[in-house]
Amino acid sequence: MNVFLSRQEILTPKLSVYGYELLFRDSLSNSAGLIGDNKVASAKVMESAFLEFDYGAMIGDRPAFLNVSRELLNSELLPSRTCGCFGLEILETEVVDDELVRLVTGKAKQGYLISLDDFHYSASWQPLVELADIIKLDVLDLGSEGVSRELGLLKNYSGKLLAEKVETLKEFNYYKSLGFDYFQGYFYAEPTFSLKKSIPQSKHITIKLLGELNRKEPCYNAIRNLIKQDARLSFKLLKLVNSPFYSRANRIDSLQEALVALGLVEIRRWITILTMSNFEDAPDVLIFSSVFRGNMCKNIAISLNKLDPDAFFTVGLFSHLETLLSMSFEKIFDQMNLSERLVKALVEQDNEMGVILHAVIDFEQGKELPQGMLDLPESVVNEAYISSLKWAEVVYERIS
Repeated sequence: MNVFLSRQEILTPKLSVYGYELLFRDSLSNSAGLIGDNKVASAKVMESAFLEFDYGAMIGDRPAFLNVSRELLNSELLPSRTCGCFGLEILETEVVDDELVRLVTGKAKQGYLISLDDFHYSASWQPLVELADIIKLDVLDLGSEGVSRELGLLKNYSGKLLAEKVETLKEFNYYKSLGFDYFQGYFYAEPTFSLKKSIPQSKHITIKLLGELNRKEPCYNAIRNLIKQDARLSFKLLKLVNSPFYSRANRIDSLQEALVALGLVEIRRWITILTMSNFEDAPDVLIFSSVFRGNMCKNIAISLNKLDPDAFFTVGLFSHLETLLSMSFEKIFDQMNLSERLVKALVEQDNEMGVILHAVIDFEQGKELPQGMLDLPESVVNEAYISSLKWAEVVYERIS
């Protein structure tokens, strides 16, 4: 049976990553979390997945949560001890009885974090409320009135509250004001466009630099002169080129030396990443997502034998530009010398680069993919995903 795995960030009010929810599916045409109809079969699938995937790359040292059924709780598939960095999500479809309370109590004593998923309060759930470290409210399903009702019923609950399916920054700020501790959703990627007609100097330099980097024949002097106007970017570039990533015998101390040492392909990739990570108000999760998407687009393109996989990397990396620059793609592209193919991929997502970008975004977010959208074996897609996560983690560590 095929098993595809992805993760969704659990964010704090400051938009740092607290942990992840792990999402499984048995087909790219299913939404994440769907693995057939048989819960016992699902447990077997999860068992094989745990043996196959590199969980160090998936979650690092952060907590990870997995939806579990009664059958899985009652099986011997879950380790008997955990370090407190693994969580079990009890599904809202379960019937709470003495057996379920006993099973969950046992897992809590073994060190598992306990989360109640898609929670709706009823008296029968009170024994599990008392065991839960986190209670998750589906704010999209409940609406503001339903959320207020649930919060009232949970006023004596001492654990953490998580708002899931938060889709806009307005919703995030609202639920943050209500005291939620954690958030799930893709609200952080929502573009907010400035009404100002003038572009701040820092963003003007960024746009000019990104445009120069993506010309067919970039000008080294123009790139160097633009970088020199940004002290933070200059520092980051010199820090990177002298890092263990390159293991150089002699230290490089000038921008000119750094540009020569890197070469055109590396200059395009790294300076683009560094430029985008240079936004002071950009949340870490957004920069990480940009780098991850770029590398997964490139990996998929290589697996499909596409020409110029670095162009696919650029498409993925630029996919959050609207949010990072607080400007529409139309306004950004007016000032950047990008190819028509790249612009079409970002705006319409209907050429070959755009189709792969669309697939990577849907895979990242656990959405179902149209049949045949990624005509690749399970192992290839999973390897592209895991290796892209690893690479993005290393890159983010280097540029932070």
